[in-house]
Amino acid sequence: MKIQILKTANINDCIDGYSPIFIEDGKVSIDAPSNSVSSIVVNNAIEEVPYSELDSFLQQMSRLLRLNGELILGGIDINCLCRDLLNRSITAETYNTVIYNRKSIYDSKELAEKMSSFGLSINKLLLKGSVYELHASRSA
Repeated sequence: MKIQILKTANINDCIDGYSPIFIEDGKVSIDAPSNSVSSIVVNNAIEEVPYSELDSFLQQMSRLLRLNGELILGGIDINCLCRDLLNRSITAETYNTVIYNRKSIYDSKELAEKMSSFGLSINKLLLKGSVYELHASRSA
């Protein structure tokens, strides 16, 4: 089983071959047994999970993944976004547009550390501007 977690109820945003799961009120409800998912993609939706719910969310993702299953998280890195604002490579208007409708914005390195604490091995962390893509797998 492969799932994609989305922030909007637009099924057209889902990757072919993946089952869409939608974040509602900052939470994700996935009716699947532990160790049953081979791939989870959370692209530009992790920001809908409030910071206070992050550990619970990541623990749930780790529990769902089967051995060698992959979790891919993509989003805005808060440190890079702030750097871009301070360096004036983005405007205050752009900064506010980015943060306005999100419940939280995460530090990609902190996410990687938290993922590791839940038994996930970090395979790669890609940064392009203020956007990150974090690939992890369940090894134990």
